[in-house]
Amino acid sequence: MNLVAPSRLRAFIEKYPESLEVMREWYNRLRKHELTNFAALKEQFSSIDLVFTKNGTAVAIFDIGGNKYRAVLKIDFASNMAFIWFLMTHAEYDEWNRKGRPE
Repeated sequence: MNLVAPSRLRAFIEKYPESLEVMREWYNRLRKHELTNFAALKEQFSSIDLVFTKNGTAVAIFDIGGNKYRAVLKIDFASNMAFIWFLMTHAEYDEWNRKGRPE
């Protein structure tokens, strides 16, 4: 899968250096797969959910590092591309949810 916005990942790791290993592992694992739909993605990443933002955008939420971090991606399965939209700690993710998952 082609990942767009790896600069967001670098910025997140810079802010949270303890996340380096698990984020790198997640990123490299995701890049290795060509996935055609959410079910295929779920087979590879069991800790993933499909949710909708406040404005109705479907996004994939990855639980990374044993529930320490969350990645929110917009995925276009037809083109095998994923846009890294948000990377958050679990606490930041909880706050994003409380706000209704704003874009």
